[in-house]
Amino acid sequence: MWGTKGKVLLLALAFAFAAGCTAKQTESVDMSTRLADSGIAEKKTTYQTVTVEKQDMFRTLSITGDVTYRLVRPVRTGNSQLVLKEILVERNQQVKEGDPVAVLQGIGSASDIRQKELEIQALQANMEERLAWYEEQIESIRDQAAYTRVRREIREKQAESMETDRDLYALQTENRLKSLEAGLEEMKAAAGEITLYSPLDGFVRSVNSRYKTGELIPAGTEICSINGADSILLMGSSSSGCYVYGRELSVTVGRGDRAKQVTGTIVSSPEVVPYRYRGSNIFVRVDPGALTGKNTQSAMEVNCLMLRDALVVPKNALTSEEGIYYVTILEGDTPKKRPVLRGPSTGTVVAILQGLKEGDQVVVSSYNT
Repeated sequence: MWGTKGKVLLLALAFAFAAGCTAKQTESVDMSTRLADSGIAEKKTTYQTVTVEKQDMFRTLSITGDVTYRLVRPVRTGNSQLVLKEILVERNQQVKEGDPVAVLQGIGSASDIRQKELEIQALQANMEERLAWYEEQIESIRDQAAYTRVRREIREKQAESMETDRDLYALQTENRLKSLEAGLEEMKAAAGEITLYSPLDGFVRSVNSRYKTGELIPAGTEICSINGADSILLMGSSSSGCYVYGRELSVTVGRGDRAKQVTGTIVSSPEVVPYRYRGSNIFVRVDPGALTGKNTQSAMEVNCLMLRDALVVPKNALTSEEGIYYVTILEGDTPKKRPVLRGPSTGTVVAILQGLKEGDQVVVSSYNT
């Protein structure tokens, strides 16, 4: 229907339309230019780092130590009732062996003492007379005439027998006198003042406050107790392995203005006791003079050396993934993740046993600008 001319016309129109379409190009956009034109800068990351260095690691351990004792000696009254006059010591006071600790008054009778003294005097006089009689009898026997050997032997046997009776009497009487004299001393003591003394060097652990001055005290009453000076210990509770047997420690004893630094030695710790006795108690021996005072409970701060020349980083530099620890180190401007083997920590730092070297720059924080 179109013929040859029509087909040519249609073909020309198609070429013209195609030419018009290819002439229009798509516009490309430079995003960095667009950001710069809009006033928004390109992102930049800034890293804050610390330099890995060696240092000695100390751990400060704080525990409360109660004063405890291994050797305690009570000071008691005797077998008689006594009246309390004065207690001369106070709790925690230092004493030496033989120092007076209390004064008491006996309740004995002066008339009973006089009667005992007269009894002793009478026995002594009777003994002197009796011994003199024995001497006369022995001398009389030996002065008897004896003309035969048999008679002389009989006379000697009689004299020896009398001497034996004399010696036996003297022994029995002397024992009786000693017993009476001891009783007299007890009666005199019971009627007069009695001073009790410290049995050893140490510190007063406790004082009996039950009885007041002038009150009657039963026989065998404990007036006070004394602790041996070399047996005073600080007992604390800690599960830390830093408390090792035999280690010398710098211990802060006391609180506030009374605090003082002393050297202590661990004499027992959980690491060295048998398993069935194992617990968390430690015992620290210090100079007993450091433990005097009203307050027997002391705060101990102990600085223990954990590692010498350890490579340390801040704790916040560590990250953990599936039980493996990592740090980020900065090489030039490039951050790199590195696995490490961590050690013990104290305060805000942790020791790195493997994975880092001195001088490495470890990232602790970062921010974008």
